[in-house]
Amino acid sequence: MIKKKFNRILLTFLLCFILAIGGCFLLSTTKKIQTTTQYLQSPDLRIAFLSFYHEFYTNNLTTSMYDDTISSLEELENKSDYIFLAKPIQRFQPSGQFVTQMQIISTYKGDYDQEQFYLFEPVSLGNDELVTLKIPMGWYIPVRDNQEYLLFLNKEENYQRDDLFQLTTNLYSKIDTKQNMTVGHLDNEDSVVFLFKGTYDRFDIAFPTNFISDSSVDGSFIYDTYIHIIEEAHQKYLNQDVSFQGIEVQNEKDI
Repeated sequence: MIKKKFNRILLTFLLCFILAIGGCFLLSTTKKIQTTTQYLQSPDLRIAFLSFYHEFYTNNLTTSMYDDTISSLEELENKSDYIFLAKPIQRFQPSGQFVTQMQIISTYKGDYDQEQFYLFEPVSLGNDELVTLKIPMGWYIPVRDNQEYLLFLNKEENYQRDDLFQLTTNLYSKIDTKQNMTVGHLDNEDSVVFLFKGTYDRFDIAFPTNFISDSSVDGSFIYDTYIHIIEEAHQKYLNQDVSFQGIEVQNEKDI
């Protein structure tokens, strides 16, 4: 009798312990998601655009995600197993880069029967003196809240999850659906361009004013190709024209 009572007490204790741990895990996960979103919305957020291209480009383990051999919308489509129109729901940073949960609005290519998916984005939040959104080579701007995007994707193979995707190429695979886009031409005389959120929010696409001379990649070709792909994609998938205006953006590292 005493033994049975002791076993019931022990079982109750273990169950409470497991529930408490599970609750803490859920709270910590929720907090991580909320904190990432709050940081991105903070007016004090600093953005660091790292060197547009340099020797690291050819040695990067994710070089396949920086496919600069694509020169047209048709090639981008052929190299993509999935094409979605989608918008972000929430994002978090479980390790070295963003994972963003996306809601599918339309499917143009690919056999995928779920309404949502997760997208690897090649950016990260760091916390030095100021919380900084770090944008590596290619200057990929992560998806923004309340905005829809055409996305050209492939499954992420390493994690063996059916709902995890990566960009076919970070250079061209994310296309904003806005009809009037602003291109920020950033002053990149220094190796890193620092901006604050108010300036960062003024443009939809970012490119350096001066492409790095020792790069094997033709930066002007990347820019022209991306603009042309956006124009073609808007016509084909959205049945609309798109216009661009450029603005000069100064480095705010000393502000």
